[in-house]
Amino acid sequence: MNFKFQISNFKFIIVIYLASCFFYPLNSFADEKPDKISVVVAIVSLGIGHIITENDVKLVMRDARDDKVLTDLNDAVGKKVFRPIGINNAIKKDYLQDAAAIKKGDAVILVAEKGNVRVSGKGKIREDGALGTAVRVENILSGKVVRGRVIEPGVVAIDF
Repeated sequence: MNFKFQISNFKFIIVIYLASCFFYPLNSFADEKPDKISVVVAIVSLGIGHIITENDVKLVMRDARDDKVLTDLNDAVGKKVFRPIGINNAIKKDYLQDAAAIKKGDAVILVAEKGNVRVSGKGKIREDGALGTAVRVENILSGKVVRGRVIEPGVVAIDF
């Protein structure tokens, strides 16, 4: 008679022979199959700096071994490749970075808000920036360079 049970991360099988009881630790049970999940994989080789499109990736069922692999296509599409990715390789979060929402020299709208007061003006970006990142931007009217946060393409929020 065999009984299987798990305590924490250790698995055991109990084998009972008449009046004797033995515990045998096991790495895994023969009837268990690895968990499979949908992961995002590259359909083509993706080089550094490539912006991922829907035609570059697909979902494939794979063993669930790494919690850093992407499981949603939307998490990859529109991102910039930071490390080269080969064909059929699972894409990890560490391999990607946000693509620049604005580029150096772009004209943007500067927005400063405090309570019910909102002031806006024109600016010129001094460095590339992705959504949510801090960038240097020049106020066109004053010529002063300030730091702001990219809140959407073409719009930078300034704190004051």
